Amino acid sequence: MNPQGQMDRWVDHLITRLEQLAPEQRLVIAISGIPGSGKTTLTQRLAHDLNERLSTHPLSHSRALMLPMDGFHYPKAYLDTFKDPHLAHARRGAHWTFDPLGKDFLVLAQPVLGVTEPFLGLLALLKQLRHPINDQTPTIYAPSFDHAVGDPVPDDIAILPCHRLILLEGIYVHLNLEPWCDMVPLYDEMWFVDVDMDEARRRVIKRHIEAGLATNETDAANRWETNDGLNAQFILDHHAEPTRTLSSQAGFI
Repeated sequence: MNPQGQMDRWVDHLITRLEQLAPEQRLVIAISGIPGSGKTTLTQRLAHDLNERLSTHPLSHSRALMLPMDGFHYPKAYLDTFKDPHLAHARRGAHWTFDPLGKDFLVLAQPVLGVTEPFLGLLALLKQLRHPINDQTPTIYAPSFDHAVGDPVPDDIAILPCHRLILLEGIYVHLNLEPWCDMVPLYDEMWFVDVDMDEARRRVIKRHIEAGLATNETDAANRWETNDGLNAQFILDHHAEPTRTLSSQAGFI
């Protein structure tokens, strides 16, 4: 099946799931995969196609929202406080360079970013998303990630009551280790984007060069071997059983 045909089937499935829900409920889909799997591009396409379909559907008051995990990175200034700052920066993107609970952010990272409001960790945010909603439900705010600066942006993503289909995207959202595994019961479905490791490596090397993170292919390959590839294997070794496994296709990348 061609990529768009497959995407249409996924959209059909999720809209059917949404139709079966009570109007005060949200549908939370956690989409994961190793670096270079194409999960981010796929999730962006999925959110776009869902909203296009929903705009002419009886559920036109409902919308899909992509919620990236990247906003829960530790800020670079906080990595400077680690016992080995050089290693922390070199391994940024490893699971221990994220703060899913928000507790460390409250202590040290929050003053660094100049934020005075309480920070909602990913686990607490997901618990809020499971609460019943109506038109008067307050907006929930989540952080985004500014790739130009390389740091999270607090309260940059507004999750409105109309956002009843949440597409949580990130490499660690399926981990079977604490505290990540505490999020698994809060998902309705878990989708894992499968890709050949060599293909993922090729894509990540190309991406690093295009983004200016590496000066040449040798430099980019070294970044893969010393960080991205290690994270990829860690994910494969420690992810919970997904609801469905999707095959990464060139049409989504």
